[in-house]
Amino acid sequence: MAKTLLNQDRIRIVEEEIDTAVESRNDSLPTLRELGPPDLVHLVKQSVKSGNKQSGVYHHVTGIDASSSASLAAYVNTLIYTPNDKTTKIISGLYCKDINAHQGPQLGSEPEVQVPNNVSNHLTTGLINYIHTTGRYTSGINLFEKLRSRDTEVSSLLARVMLSADEEVQA
Repeated sequence: MAKTLLNQDRIRIVEEEIDTAVESRNDSLPTLRELGPPDLVHLVKQSVKSGNKQSGVYHHVTGIDASSSASLAAYVNTLIYTPNDKTTKIISGLYCKDINAHQGPQLGSEPEVQVPNNVSNHLTTGLINYIHTTGRYTSGINLFEKLRSRDTEVSSLLARVMLSADEEVQA
């Protein structure tokens, strides 16, 4: 069972079980002919206040530029960075598009957009690449140990550097 919410510019449906909309759409694709279904945008939201409580929210769209994964990611990013709901944050987004509408579900695209956070973003990716390229594992370990006291999520970055430095036991 799902709950329907009317927003200013789109109808959103909140799932009781996350990903049921995507699974249902995938199951129905082999039976569709002609133009196929409208595009589906599926978002996973997490409550800001009550820890890790997550919910799946989806809506259907038409008319979005689907010529590249970058334009699809841009649409999902507009949903992520201009939230109407301040009580939740979007932790992932999925845009489901039937690319070849006349041949049905044989071809499709489901680019998943990763939402940047403290340990998964371009800066940390560049920093990890720098540490690997230069071999400055000790400096990286020292940096991430200091940052870990501020944010425990940094432990994953610390473990990655320790593994690269052949310090598997400590990682």
